Amino acid sequence: MLSLYLSFIFYSLLQKVYSQSCSQDLQYDALYSLFNSTNGDDWNWINPINMWKFDNISEHPCRDNWEGIICNNCDIIALNISSHNLTGRLPHDISNLIYLEELSLGNNSINGDLSDIVELSNLVILNLEINLFNSSIPNSIN
Repeated sequence: MLSLYLSFIFYSLLQKVYSQSCSQDLQYDALYSLFNSTNGDDWNWINPINMWKFDNISEHPCRDNWEGIICNNCDIIALNISSHNLTGRLPHDISNLIYLEELSLGNNSINGDLSDIVELSNLVILNLEINLFNSSIPNSIN
C-alpha cells in the first residue's frame, strides 16, 4: 500500500513538472524579433535539434530547451548565442527580456545601437565582444 501511495505522489510530481505551461509572451516575441533582425535562418547551431522554432505555436524556449537559453521556470534568465553567425541589428524589444541575467552575443556580426540593453536591469553578465556595434555600452550599465 505504501508503495502504491509513493508511486502516486511521484506520478503527481512528474505531471506537475511536465505540465508547466509557459505561454508565448513578450519574452517569446523578443526572441522572435532577435531571430528575424539578425538573419536567424543563417545562424550556426551547435545542436540543430534545439534550434529555435517559431513555426509551431506550441513551442516555447523554456519548455522545449532551445539552444542558448536558460530559464527559471518560464522566465528567460540567460541568453548565450555567441559565435552563432548573427548578422544585423539588435531589435528594440530585446528590452522585453526583463529577467535576463546573462546576455552573451560575442563573436557575431551584430551592428547598430546598444541603448535598449539599458532596460535589462537584472543583467550581471554582458558579453558583446567581437561585433560591429556603432555605439559604446551605456554608462548606466555597471
